Amino acid sequence: MKKPRIVIIDILRGFALLLIVLIHFAEHFEFYSPSKYHFLFSQKQDDSVFFWALQFIRGNAYSIFALLFGVSFFIQMNNKAEKGIDFRRGFTWRMLVLLVIGFLFSLIYRGDILHMYAIFALPIILIYPWRTKFLFITAILLLLQPQLIIGIFQSFLDSSFKYVGLNPYWSEGNQLAYEGSFWDTVKFNFYKGRQTSWSWTIYVGRYLQIWGLFILGILIGRLGVFENIDQKKKLFLKAMLVTLPIAVTLAFISESVIKTLPLTQEQQKIIKITLDSWKNIFGSASYISLVTLLYIIFPKAYIFKLYQAYGKLSLTNYIVQGTIGVFLYYGFGLALWKYLGATWSLIIGAAFFFLQAYICTIWNKHFYYGPFEWLWRCLTDLNFNIPFKREKTRLNIFV
Repeated sequence: MKKPRIVIIDILRGFALLLIVLIHFAEHFEFYSPSKYHFLFSQKQDDSVFFWALQFIRGNAYSIFALLFGVSFFIQMNNKAEKGIDFRRGFTWRMLVLLVIGFLFSLIYRGDILHMYAIFALPIILIYPWRTKFLFITAILLLLQPQLIIGIFQSFLDSSFKYVGLNPYWSEGNQLAYEGSFWDTVKFNFYKGRQTSWSWTIYVGRYLQIWGLFILGILIGRLGVFENIDQKKKLFLKAMLVTLPIAVTLAFISESVIKTLPLTQEQQKIIKITLDSWKNIFGSASYISLVTLLYIIFPKAYIFKLYQAYGKLSLTNYIVQGTIGVFLYYGFGLALWKYLGATWSLIIGAAFFFLQAYICTIWNKHFYYGPFEWLWRCLTDLNFNIPFKREKTRLNIFV
C-alpha cells in the first residue's frame, strides 16, 4: 500500500517556492539592473526593498528548498527499502534525468538550481548508509563553511590575500539580457552562463551549504521530525525561539558591526559572506518552525491549501515561473525591467505565485501529476504508461 504524502512537506516546499518566486522577480531573474521609469515607488524605495529582500528571502529560499530535497531523498530511499529494494542505483538514474531537465531549463534561465541539485545529490547517495552521528558531524562541518573559514585565516596571515570569484562573463550576460536575442541568450547560457552560475556557487560556498542541507534533510527524515507534527508544537516553538534571535544577530553583525571593526576590505568581504551563510541556516530554521507551528494551530487556513497544492507541483511550477519571468523581464521579451523596480516586482511576483497556486488546487483535482513531474517519473521508470489524468473528471477552472 502506497504511503500517504506528508502534508507539511508539500506546504513547506510551496512556501520555499514562494520565497524563490519573490526573489527571482525582485532580481529580475538574475538580471540586476535598476528600472528606468518609476511609478509610485522611487529608486531609493526600490533599493531599500531590494536590500531587505536579500536579507529575508534570497538565502533562506534556497536553504529551505535544499533541506526539503534531502528529506524527500530519505523518504524515497526509505520507502523502497521497506519493500526490500535498494534504490541507490534507481535514484542515481533519477538524478541524471533531473540533470538533463535542469540543464535544458538553464539554457533559458541561467540561475537554474535543478541541474546543480542533481549533481550535488550524487555524492550523498554514497554516504546515505552512514550512521546518524557520522552524517550529523559531516553536515555540521559542511555548514560551518571550511572554505570560507580558511580564507578568513589567510586574509589575516597574508596582507596581500584576495578572495576573488571566477565570474568573467557576468557583465556579458547582463548585456545580453538588455539587448540579446533569445538564441543569443541560449548560446551564452550553454557554457558561459553555466560557468558564471557555478563560479558564484563556489565563491560564496553555496555548494558546501547545499551538501550540508541535503544531509541535514536526511537526518530530519530519519528522526521523523515532520511526522505526527500535531504532537510537536512545543518542539517547533522552541526551535523558532532559538534560531530566530541567532539569525537576527548574525544579520546585524554582518550588515552593521563589521563596518565598525578595524578590518581590511578583503577581510570584511569574506567574513560577511561567511556570516551570511550561517544566517541563512538559522533563518531557514526559523521560517520552517514558524510555518509548521502556524499550520499546527490553523490547519484549515486556505493559505496552507495553496502552499500544499503548489508544493506538489514544485518542478513544473519552478520551470514555468522561470520561463515566464525571463520573457517578462529580458530584452528579447517584454523588457519589463525598464518599468518594474524591486517593489513592483515583489508585488507582481506575489500575485504570480498565488495565481499559480490557485491553478494548482484545480489541477490536482484532475491530474495525478504536474506535466514535468509526470515526465520525470516516466523517464525515471522508463515507462510512459503511468496514469496522468484522473478518471471521470472534467477540468473546470471555476470549480
